[in-house]
Amino acid sequence: MASCRYHPEACLIEDSHAGDIICPECGLVCVDRCLDVSVEWNYTKTSRPVENSKIVHPEGDKPDDMPPNVPSDESRNQKRIFNQTLKMAARNIKEMAEKLNLTKAVVDKAIQHFNTIHDKEYLKGMTKDSIGSACLYLICRQDSMPRKFREVCAVSKARQKEIGKVFKLILENREFLPHEI
Repeated sequence: MASCRYHPEACLIEDSHAGDIICPECGLVCVDRCLDVSVEWNYTKTSRPVENSKIVHPEGDKPDDMPPNVPSDESRNQKRIFNQTLKMAARNIKEMAEKLNLTKAVVDKAIQHFNTIHDKEYLKGMTKDSIGSACLYLICRQDSMPRKFREVCAVSKARQKEIGKVFKLILENREFLPHEI
């Protein structure tokens, strides 16, 4: 058992996030990078505890008592990350539109167009900022609220060259064009 060399009678505190054991009297880290090897229990919809080890299982190798209809942690994380990406992109598009004094209708169409492109994964590898900027520019052209390409690039976090590439890719693929262009 670890103890503080300056306060041996002190009751030590465990910081599970950092993995440290700390003396509350002086703040000395008595043990660092501790590994918690205990088992984590989660409850599912069936109200049965399911043992989830903190060690990552190879794909397809789930614990035996996990019901088959419960989505895996990996798929839940992917959905959460996907939703966070869409929210962040929508926030960026709104910020750019605010700087360009665009209407809410244009913003909503640009966000919807971004979601369509992001769902299809056609522009995989391009930054979300460049895709959002290209969508905003495209919708501005469509709704007769023209903004210069350089104006959109000036309020974007992405580089002008990358926004131009994304815009050209969208124009080349008719599936991703808004209907009225």
